[in-house]
Amino acid sequence: YLPELQKQTAAIRTKIPTTPGMASLLRQLSTLAKTSGVQLVAVTPSQPAPLTASAPGASGALNAPGQVNAIPVGVAVTGRFANVRLFLSGVEKMQRAMLVTGLSITREESASDDSPGNQLKVDLTSRVFIANKGTPAPAAKTSTTADGEDGAATSSSSDTTAN
Repeated sequence: YLPELQKQTAAIRTKIPTTPGMASLLRQLSTLAKTSGVQLVAVTPSQPAPLTASAPGASGALNAPGQVNAIPVGVAVTGRFANVRLFLSGVEKMQRAMLVTGLSITREESASDDSPGNQLKVDLTSRVFIANKGTPAPAAKTSTTADGEDGAATSSSSDTTAN
């Protein structure tokens, strides 16, 4: 049972890694563009942001254990309709999970001889994800009293909730 869980966890880490991996994403998109017959014009990542609203008591920071962050990524390609369609189909099958949140397709009018007619310009808005590693709750700390006895250290925290 454990080997099966480890296999599933490895598959998830491929889709949602623990590092941004922008170089790897760029290589995947470049390879996909080349095999699809489109020209990759631009890939523009933005700053990561927490994906979900934080739970009560959670910090919701980018580096919080177990936090999933989204990195907005713009992708621009040009090519013929069939090639663009092949590229978009390939985006769905990439190793890295990429959620397309917007798509703009325009016909490119070109007067140059080196660019064939009927070219489409596609601008994708998308997000890729990073999962921070979860960490176990810290163990209770012990302290030694003046007479040499071990005692559990206590910690106090104020529970404030915003309404």
